Amino acid sequence: MHIVFQILAPVLNNYCIMVCTCIV
Repeated sequence: MHIVFQILAPVLNNYCIMVCTCIV
């Protein structure tokens, strides 16, 4: 579970940045 989180964390961060950029 910890390893999965380490893999998903950067992906979620990139997605969040993309969404925020699209909104702004």
